[in-house]
Amino acid sequence: MLASKLDQIEANQQAIACHLPISQPVTDQAWQDFVLNFVYHSCHVDGNPLTFVETQALLQERATLGGKRLKDYVEAVNLEAACYYIRDLALDSQIVDQNLIKKIHSIVRRDEIAIAGQYKTADNQLISPDILTAEVWETPMRMDQVIQKYHNIKLSQDQSIFEVIAWFHAHLEKIHPFQDGNGHVGRLLINFDLIQNGYLPIIIHDQEASAYYAAIDQANDQDDCQALIDLLMDKQLAAQASFIKRIRN
Repeated sequence: MLASKLDQIEANQQAIACHLPISQPVTDQAWQDFVLNFVYHSCHVDGNPLTFVETQALLQERATLGGKRLKDYVEAVNLEAACYYIRDLALDSQIVDQNLIKKIHSIVRRDEIAIAGQYKTADNQLISPDILTAEVWETPMRMDQVIQKYHNIKLSQDQSIFEVIAWFHAHLEKIHPFQDGNGHVGRLLINFDLIQNGYLPIIIHDQEASAYYAAIDQANDQDDCQALIDLLMDKQLAAQASFIKRIRN
C-alpha cells in the first residue's frame, strides 16, 4: 500500500512537471486558495467557530462578519501570516531547529505576548489522556532530541519524506511544547517540509479531525505511524489531483 501510494504521488509529480513553467497567476491563485482553506480547516480542527464564509471575508476583505469573538478572528489572521512565513522559509532552504519552531509559534500566537514563541510553563495534555506530554522542565531537551533524530532520519534516506514527516509530527504532538497553538504549529511544519521537498502543501479537513487525532494517538501509543503516513499521502494525492486539474483547465 505504501509503495503504491508513493508511486502514484511520484507519477503525479511528473505530470505536474510536464506543465512547467506554470504561469504566475495560476500558482498565485492556487496558493491563495490553499491558505484560505488551510486557515479555515486548521482553525476548525482546533475549535474556532468561524464559518468558511466568515473566514473568506476576513482574509480577502478584512471584514469581520458573524459577530464572533475577537480572538477567533485574530487566530485566523495570525495563521494566514504563518502560512506565508513557512512558505518563504521552505523556499529559502531554512533548516528546522528550535528557533524556527519558536518563531512559527510566535506568529501563530503573536497576540498573546506572554506565551508567543515560548515553551510551556505549565503542564498540558493531548486530547487522549492516556498519552503523557513532556513536563515543563524537560521540554527543551526533548525538543532537541526529537529534532536531532528527525534530521538523522532524513539524512539516512531510509524512509520516504511522508514517513519522516509523520514521525516528526507525532513526536512534536506528544511533547506538546507550547502552552497553546501546538496543532497549528505542527500542521504548518508538515507543509514546511512538503514544500521544501518539492511537494504540494496539504490540508487536514475538519471532517477528518477524528481520524487525524486517532492516527496521532496510534503513533504515540503503539509506536505505529502507518495511519498518519497514509493520511498524509492521501492528502498529498488529493492536493495533486486538484492542482493537476487546475493547470489543465
